Amino acid sequence: MGDSQLLVFQYQENSLFNVIVFGKNGLEIKYDLPEINEESIEIEETENSLQIIGRPKSSKVFKRKINPKESKHEKRKVQKNGRSHNLIDVDNDRKERSRVLYDKVKNTFHSNKDFFICMIQKTSIERDLLGIPSEFGKKFLHGMQGRNVTLFINPKKTWIVNLKFTSDHRYTLNGGWSKFRTHNNLKFGDICVLMLNKTKGKISFKVTIFSLENDI
Repeated sequence: MGDSQLLVFQYQENSLFNVIVFGKNGLEIKYDLPEINEESIEIEETENSLQIIGRPKSSKVFKRKINPKESKHEKRKVQKNGRSHNLIDVDNDRKERSRVLYDKVKNTFHSNKDFFICMIQKTSIERDLLGIPSEFGKKFLHGMQGRNVTLFINPKKTWIVNLKFTSDHRYTLNGGWSKFRTHNNLKFGDICVLMLNKTKGKISFKVTIFSLENDI
């Protein structure tokens, strides 16, 4: 290096700089570079381009081919993970608000009939099934499995579902629950109160819906 020479440091990545030297006359000074083998070549990849960092003296440059489909797959994977985290955040928010609504209903709802309160879970949205609290089932529905049950909000419109007793000793409403849920636009996090009616061996539930969107 000589007096009054100008150095330009061009940052590449990973603490690597490309240095360009200019002489007093303002022209770039060329230096002989050592041979660079395949292992010393760093490759910077983007979705649609490939950049070789380094200046091999040999005209033979080793490049790794990039499969555009593979690169797009990785990009989609990152985007999918991002969406996944967002969905988890939304679900957690709905659960928290649903718990608040559940406590509100539990503390304010009163009836002279036997009833249970349930928070609509994802299982009841994705499957044709509504779980009944174990204690309620044992106390009021014992021996009634296999019977048809009528659900209604208004007596003018009813839905027939089936009462089942599962292998893990739980009562559930199946075979018609999804139609009731769809018609009444029930969503994950909504709260339902089911009031029991038993007359002449027939079972029905009057359902009161508290929407997470409208009641909190």
